[in-house]
Amino acid sequence: MNTYEQDQLIMNYQNMMHKILHRLSIHQYQSEYEDYLQILSIQLWQASKDYPSIQAFQEDYPVNRLWQLLYWRAQDYRRTVLKLPDTLDETQLNYVFNQQVQPSQSDERILLAQFFAQLNTKEQKQLLKLCSDSCSRQLRAYYRQKLRSHFEQFLQND
Repeated sequence: MNTYEQDQLIMNYQNMMHKILHRLSIHQYQSEYEDYLQILSIQLWQASKDYPSIQAFQEDYPVNRLWQLLYWRAQDYRRTVLKLPDTLDETQLNYVFNQQVQPSQSDERILLAQFFAQLNTKEQKQLLKLCSDSCSRQLRAYYRQKLRSHFEQFLQND
């Protein structure tokens, strides 16, 4: 099967991939949606590359078998993402705690460092995730909401 036919095959099964992601509660407004869609497209491409034509591929992979293959691949990817550690390692925490603020730096950085030092460990991790953009849109909104009250209280005390 040439690349044009493989692209056509991926386009034909695009709706199925969207339905699989919807079934897994991964929606288009989530930040990881495109990652999952790309994983499914790659899986479909790998499954189809050894077939001479689209018809031969469709004979070996009826819709229900292809659904299972792609669904399981999305589940596997989700498990690997969920297995990633949700905590910061010691080197990252030591870097943040031991970071010296130079007088030449702006007042905002000094203020942020003071605010960071005032937070407990859980809130510090939330702030670091928020700054590194390594979480979903919903988690970022939740962290902003939680940290906003702490920051307002910090500003009032200053």
